[in-house]
Amino acid sequence: MIHEYFQHISTIMATESEILQVFYKRHHGKLGEGREILLQHFLSTYLPKRFGVGSGFALLSGTDISTEQDIVIYDALNNPVFFPECRSAIFPPSAIQALIEVKSSLNKTELEKTSQKTSLVKQELRKALSILVLETPRLMEPLVCLFAYPGPDLPSIKKTLISLQRGIPEENRLDLICILNEGVISSGIYFNVSKFGEPNSPYARSMTPEDRNEILRKYPDKVLAYRLRENSLLVFYYWLLSYIIRRPVIIPDIIRYAPPGYIWGEER
Repeated sequence: MIHEYFQHISTIMATESEILQVFYKRHHGKLGEGREILLQHFLSTYLPKRFGVGSGFALLSGTDISTEQDIVIYDALNNPVFFPECRSAIFPPSAIQALIEVKSSLNKTELEKTSQKTSLVKQELRKALSILVLETPRLMEPLVCLFAYPGPDLPSIKKTLISLQRGIPEENRLDLICILNEGVISSGIYFNVSKFGEPNSPYARSMTPEDRNEILRKYPDKVLAYRLRENSLLVFYYWLLSYIIRRPVIIPDIIRYAPPGYIWGEER
């Protein structure tokens, strides 16, 4: 029954996306914004309420922010959000659970741009000024994903992704790609966690070298694609949720965002 529920939601999203195309065909920026809002609404509705859904920038230092992110899934309970009423809010990296780039049409050029943007933002987030509060679970890295509306062919996207990511370290690659009503692709950190287990977990420790080699023989490029048709949205949602819900609680070390040597005041 649940799969049918999400199939209907997927159909509605695809239909609304087509309606947006009719009205905004000459205004590509507004078309893209409308399709981002469709996905934001879906995530806001079905993710647990401990997660917020917005868009904007990661606060990298006291004077620098990241590139703009279409969708930010963030910890709404333990972290502040700056300019929360703005369309483009600012999020401390400790708040970020996942980033999602939304594409109305996905081709080699757009996929290459997204791959490069992913690599950059992942490296920037690792330099974040944060404090780990809860040491378990062990999934430290936020996910970086791409969501595209119907159109591109899954095998061709997989082939292009493999080619584009050959020069990118695994930890800096895209984690999940969902093409609505077409399929889902896993790569990067998500692929490693899903196939080899969480770092230091019983499952990971139980794997033999033969087990690992068998996976690598089957997926030499560490990219997995499933053609799921109307089940694509549900699988993407489930994979995303199953990862972010296991991440630890992290809070921002806000004081360290001040310039070096900054004098806050004086004791009296």
